[in-house]
Amino acid sequence: MTRIERERQVRKQKSILYSCGIAVVAILIVFVLIGISGSSKKVNASIDGKFIYESVMIQSGETLWSIAAKYQDSFNGSLDEYIEEIMSINNMYDDKIHAGDYIIIPVFTKGV
Repeated sequence: MTRIERERQVRKQKSILYSCGIAVVAILIVFVLIGISGSSKKVNASIDGKFIYESVMIQSGETLWSIAAKYQDSFNGSLDEYIEEIMSINNMYDDKIHAGDYIIIPVFTKGV
């Protein structure tokens, strides 16, 4: 292999590495932006009220769904969205809860 061919090969390899690096950085930026937009999701409250957060002890036989159904009336959204909000607040990865544990529940109050 001549010196010129070797230099072309090295330039080609550098170009490929550079392109891959740019692609990786672009993908990371997309993931960061998706994470930021997901974490900025806020509970939907009306203008004349606000949410407070209550600590609720889980009783035997209760599920995240049954607890959410008790408090969901004040939430401006579906039960699924309310459960997502509860899971987000409590850093939960699934809907498993256990009697005796505590979870934080957003509760809408008027004029507080």
